[in-house]
Amino acid sequence: MIELPQDAAREALEVVGSIPGELVALAAYGSQVAGYASSGSDYDLMAVFREGGLRYYYVRSRPGGRYFSVLRVGLRLLEGDAERAELGEFVVGRLLNPYQALAGGDVVERAARAYRRRVVLEELARLAHAYGQFATEILAPPEYFLFSKLRRRARIYPPARYSYVRTYSGPEGPRNLEFSASRFREALDGLASEGIVERVGGMYRALRPPLPRRPPELDTLALAVRQYAAHASSGRVSPRVFAEELTSKARRSRAAGALRLEPLERPELLLSLPEGRLSFEGLSPLIGEARGRGCSVSRRPLGEFYSTVRLLEVRCGGGPASPVAVVKEYSSPWAAKWTMVMVAAAGVRPMRLSPVERLASEYAFLRLLRRVGFRTPGILLVDPRRILMAREYVEGRLLEAAVGEEDPFRELGRLMRRLHSAGVTLGDVKPSNFLVPRGGGGIYLIDCEQAARGGSAPWDVASFLYLLAPLGRRRGAAAVERSAIAFLEGYAGGDGGGIGALEEALEAAPRYLAPLSPLLMPGEGAAVAAILSRFLSSRRARGQPRPGRTRAPRAI
Repeated sequence: MIELPQDAAREALEVVGSIPGELVALAAYGSQVAGYASSGSDYDLMAVFREGGLRYYYVRSRPGGRYFSVLRVGLRLLEGDAERAELGEFVVGRLLNPYQALAGGDVVERAARAYRRRVVLEELARLAHAYGQFATEILAPPEYFLFSKLRRRARIYPPARYSYVRTYSGPEGPRNLEFSASRFREALDGLASEGIVERVGGMYRALRPPLPRRPPELDTLALAVRQYAAHASSGRVSPRVFAEELTSKARRSRAAGALRLEPLERPELLLSLPEGRLSFEGLSPLIGEARGRGCSVSRRPLGEFYSTVRLLEVRCGGGPASPVAVVKEYSSPWAAKWTMVMVAAAGVRPMRLSPVERLASEYAFLRLLRRVGFRTPGILLVDPRRILMAREYVEGRLLEAAVGEEDPFRELGRLMRRLHSAGVTLGDVKPSNFLVPRGGGGIYLIDCEQAARGGSAPWDVASFLYLLAPLGRRRGAAAVERSAIAFLEGYAGGDGGGIGALEEALEAAPRYLAPLSPLLMPGEGAAVAAILSRFLSSRRARGQPRPGRTRAPRAI
């Protein structure tokens, strides 16, 4: 920003001093401060008086001197506009961009801080409205809150767009941006001290985003109505003046060339994620990169015909297709295949049904579990609008393909007990949700949609065994029993520390079987319960003491 010359600041105070009332603050804003003024540009002033309403004054300091455009506003109106948008931000909106306090700086800054705090909270609420629970994973820089708000203001009052573009793209653009962004950073740091957001480097993540009281579109409409009412009451804008101003700014835009400021056009591009690319164009970024190298891209389903997972492959030249990513679409119609089971299981273990909630859970727990030592695939891209995730392709086989073997299932038993000890349960523990990588190194957790801190460890154990049973239709009951016992051995451990959850799983077997029974053939559930019962009996026969009831796992 550019401070007014001393003589211009002195003239401004003299001009405002001729207006009746008790002046409490004076601020300069607009083209002269932002550094894009032409030779005939006005000096824009906002004069705050102790009492009174809104009124515009156009004053020339002296014959042949500077022109001053003064918006006179009462202190109460300024405070109401800052805190509650009572004037549709017609007055306080001028403090989004660079300004210079010429008098009563404390009054100006108090209003500006209250306004920026409200803007940040509103933008957080809009993110929560648009992306649901996933909004708490999104990282936003201070500039996002500035440009997102300016974009909406430009939609309400289109002539303002010219001023915004010139402010942040001209020679003074970098300094102007630092001025405005630093003040939003101050607002965000204040909210961080309240536990509403968290600072992550130079970015911010919502911890407790406020929920919008009504659809954001209605808020924008109400703001526009109040803003134009304030225009009219100030004597600033008649239809004729509005048309002249719009024509003037359109003419200046053409003269200046095709003005475009990407953050103003698409502020969402300033958002990011702590892991992976945040996309609002589906898989286009990944596909575009491959095609840019002259490669073709194809997708094919992974797993059963109703799977919501696709493998993204790239073929370059005449070579073989290479896997690039595994893509999961949470809003696919096939994603409802477990809905009935989840609804039935709700009385036993709360389940997430919303596609956005399942995406958010998967994203959070894939990262959390990897940080505490478990193996999960890396995240490449997330599109929260289309509700899909692309993640790293890991070469290997699903655990269901290893039925009849012992080592992978024993390893999974140890992994699940360690997971429960870390305070996390999975909720959905189908054998197809685990991957045995080629070359070894430990089982991967590849489905965390229903993962949770706390929860029921016995449910994880029992439902895994029940969902293992149908694989015996192709592999045989003996193969299922070998793998089930290996899993139980791994979970119980040599010290018998996991026995408590196994005992509870057996006690609750009928209750746990009910929601899963549609997936089982007659007798399969009873056969699984019998395997668990025999395993526990054999442990007790070897002198393993029967433990007391397990406590809920301690959360990470």
